[in-house]
Amino acid sequence: MEVSIRSNLKEYLNHHPIADQLFMKLYNIGELYLIGGILREFLETCDFRNVRDIDLVISTKEVDQFHKICMKYHTKKNSFGGYKINCDGITIDVWNIENTWAYKKNIIKCFEEDYFKNLPYTVFYNLDSLIYDVKNDVWYDYLYKKAKESNILDIVLEENPHIDLNILRGMIFQNRYHMEYSERLKKLICERCLNEKEYEKILYLIEKKRYKTEILSLVEIKKQLDHILSEN
Repeated sequence: MEVSIRSNLKEYLNHHPIADQLFMKLYNIGELYLIGGILREFLETCDFRNVRDIDLVISTKEVDQFHKICMKYHTKKNSFGGYKINCDGITIDVWNIENTWAYKKNIIKCFEEDYFKNLPYTVFYNLDSLIYDVKNDVWYDYLYKKAKESNILDIVLEENPHIDLNILRGMIFQNRYHMEYSERLKKLICERCLNEKEYEKILYLIEKKRYKTEILSLVEIKKQLDHILSEN
C-alpha cells in the first residue's frame, strides 16, 4: 500500500490528544488490533479524516491495568467486558480479545493462542473482516479482498446479538457499494421479513436509533426488501 496507515494514524491521533493518550497507554500494555469500519475508511480514502468511531481490540495479560486505564476516561462499560469511550468527539470501542462476543459465547471454539488468527471470522460481514496489527504493521484482509473482487456481500458469522441491525447495515453497504447479496444473506433477510410484520419499519427505527439520522429512507428500505423477496 503506497499510503502508510501508520503515519496517517499518528497524524489523526495528533489531532485528538485524549484519544492519542488512551491509545498509547493501551499500546504499552498489550497488542493492539484495529478492526472493521476505520480500516474500510482508510482503504477507500487513504486517511482517517472523517472517522468518528474506532473499534479496537487489545490482547493483554495486564487485565486489571486495562480496566484501570479505561475507567479513567468518559466511559461506559458494556455487557461483554469492553468499553465505549468518548475521546475528543471520537467514540472508541475497546475490548480484550478474549471477550470478543464469538469467543465469550463459545460460538467460535479455539485455544487462547489462536484468538488472533480467528479474529477475522468473528464478524458478521465479509466487508467487516479487516484487521490491522498495529505493533507489527500487518494487515489481515483476505475475506475483505475476496468480497471486493467478487462484489458479493456475504455473511461470515451469522450468530450475532444484533441480527436486524446487521441486516440494516447490509442495506447501507449495498446502497453505498452496489454489491450483490449472497444467497445466504438473502435467505436470512427473507426469514426475518416473514417473521416480522412491517419489517421495513423495524429496520428504519433501528437506523434512527443507531445513527441518529436517516441514511436510507423508509421507502428505500422497503424497496430493497421487496426486491429480495421477489427473487426468492
